[in-house]
Amino acid sequence: WLRQLFLRTPLQMARNARVMIHVGNAPLTSSPGDRSVRVRYQLQELTDLRSAASVSLDSARDRGVVAFCGIARPDRFIETLQNARLTLADSMFFPDHHVYRPSDLDALIALAEKRGVNTLVTTSKDAVRFPTVFQVKESAEAGRFRFLASEAVLSWHPDRSILEAELDSLWKS
Repeated sequence: WLRQLFLRTPLQMARNARVMIHVGNAPLTSSPGDRSVRVRYQLQELTDLRSAASVSLDSARDRGVVAFCGIARPDRFIETLQNARLTLADSMFFPDHHVYRPSDLDALIALAEKRGVNTLVTTSKDAVRFPTVFQVKESAEAGRFRFLASEAVLSWHPDRSILEAELDSLWKS
């Protein structure tokens, strides 16, 4: 609900906001009395899509990865991977809420081969929809590649005390 309100509210309405939440790394313009906080997605862990085993960030940093996702703001996913110091060999984006097909797996494998990497990383949202592709089209070729899901958490900068104070105020009113 809150996200829908934010996305559908004209920017000029921001003057009435009690707190501004900025997502991403764009510079904040602040003035005296400004009540802004920043939220970034921080990569917390990687999980192998086939085995569900946890994969260390360091092992993913050792080699390049191909990122892929079907979300509304793929730039934020790429930013999250870059902030985690993963080396992006390339990326492939699909429409939001994409239903993955075996041909998508073929395209991803071809891109990874072209870039000389064997690790592909997606969002946790996409990871839920992707394993059915493996069931339909599991091959020796696909088995040579490591498909990982990224789990990100919200990181508040500098902190969320401003937001918490406003939420407390709203609950009390």
